Amino acid sequence: MNRFFTKAFTIMNLAANLILLNLLWFLCSLPIVTMGASTCALYSAVIRCWNDTDNTVLGDFFGAFKENFKRGTGAWLIFLLLSLVLYGDIDISINGFRGTPFSALWIPAALALVVLVCTAIYAFPMLVRYDDNLKTTLRNSISLAIGRPFYTLTLLILTVLCVLATYISFPACIIVWALFGGSALTSVNYRIFRVVFQELEHPEEAAQAKKERKKK
Repeated sequence: MNRFFTKAFTIMNLAANLILLNLLWFLCSLPIVTMGASTCALYSAVIRCWNDTDNTVLGDFFGAFKENFKRGTGAWLIFLLLSLVLYGDIDISINGFRGTPFSALWIPAALALVVLVCTAIYAFPMLVRYDDNLKTTLRNSISLAIGRPFYTLTLLILTVLCVLATYISFPACIIVWALFGGSALTSVNYRIFRVVFQELEHPEEAAQAKKERKKK
């Protein structure tokens, strides 16, 4: 019975921490320009929640926010600017050149936008995981997005489903995002990134673990 209550308390404490982290992420992302640093802080703090029972939520979040502010904000502004440019290209190609051969230009722009989104999905956890400069992080994120198609597709589908759910059920879904949407998605993504990082840092161990899973 004591074991049951201990486990229940642990689960409730984790859920409360994830809700608090999500609220911090949501509020710190409202200025828009700080969303990159806020996302880095969320990833860092969520990882601590899952791996460290003695974590301090506020300290972990704001410590990571401060530590990753420059690189996280820089990455976010780059992704935001490029996505707006690509979205504008798509809109102009479809609506401005309708009925002309140039209307097909939306296809390469859309593909570039997909690659950009996939790169952004990898970039923020990469910023948290490795102490590389922004240029190196972006280059490695692009390499992972293209070189790990299965993981990339899984991460992209999860992200797109969350965005579609928000769009379809807006504004009700904003409440869900404010409570636990971001931290829940980050927790799921973290499980995938953990495998990706394991393969990068310990390829032999990752290969052995994959063989054992196939045997089972």
